[in-house]
Amino acid sequence: MDQEKMRVKIINIDSDQHTKQVYFKRIRKFLTGLECNYPFFHEWLERVFKLTDTPERTIVVCEEREQIAGLVILKDCADEKKICTFRVAPWARHQGIGTFLLKESRRILRERFPLITVSDEHIDEFKSFLEPFGFEIKSQVMSLYRYGHYEYYFNRPYVHKFALMSIHPQYAQQIMSGKKTVEFRKVCFRGLVKKVYVYSASPVKRVVGYFEVGEIAKETPVELWGKFGKQGGIDKESFFKYFDSKSLGYGIGVKKAVRLKQLVTLDDIFDEKIRAPQNFVYIDNIVFLRRLLLLE
Repeated sequence: MDQEKMRVKIINIDSDQHTKQVYFKRIRKFLTGLECNYPFFHEWLERVFKLTDTPERTIVVCEEREQIAGLVILKDCADEKKICTFRVAPWARHQGIGTFLLKESRRILRERFPLITVSDEHIDEFKSFLEPFGFEIKSQVMSLYRYGHYEYYFNRPYVHKFALMSIHPQYAQQIMSGKKTVEFRKVCFRGLVKKVYVYSASPVKRVVGYFEVGEIAKETPVELWGKFGKQGGIDKESFFKYFDSKSLGYGIGVKKAVRLKQLVTLDDIFDEKIRAPQNFVYIDNIVFLRRLLLLE
């Protein structure tokens, strides 16, 4: 990068409001088009602009003759150090700007291998750029932002946080009323799921609410019954018939249950792309999650 031609501007908590407003208009224009790859991108960008008043967000801009040549938007939180947006203008590529921005990102985040995600459309170019710096793909997630497309996670594995679970209407009702505080399962999602949306199975066939996930116990059926039998909303005979000869089962703690403002079909939310799961299915797509959030 030609230091004499290129100017570097860092926008963070120490920047004055006038400077922020000037650059935000230019950044918004520079990033036009990303909404096609990332739904709600401009809404997210507005939140980023506000968060530059805190230590959580920093934007590094490289510019030449009042034109933005490249930029990174960084997230620096206790639980996540991430390069959220990384872009170099087509006319400014192969000049060392990307390398400079990556090194600045590492310096500001104080992290050699920060998280960065890349869409499948750009994975080839980013992979060849990032791998020499030791970046490794840890996960590829289908339909995270656009249905049918992969998002690649470098340096950190993707963590599922939301799931949809089919539950018999009798037990779904007990969960929503607060009477049932443990859900028994033969198969369970990974322990990092924080929220489970409840699909009340036939004949209701509606998403009726959600519950926040508490402790998850993995025990023998005998041990599960001894610890949680009174909390599960099921009689002993049905419980052991359900687990049959299974050596281990799960007791999923229900911390808090909330009914949706409106009961909805799966098609209302998932556009026929997710069918009623036999057990559970992860929900990752941000469009689907937005629709569910608006019903809470």
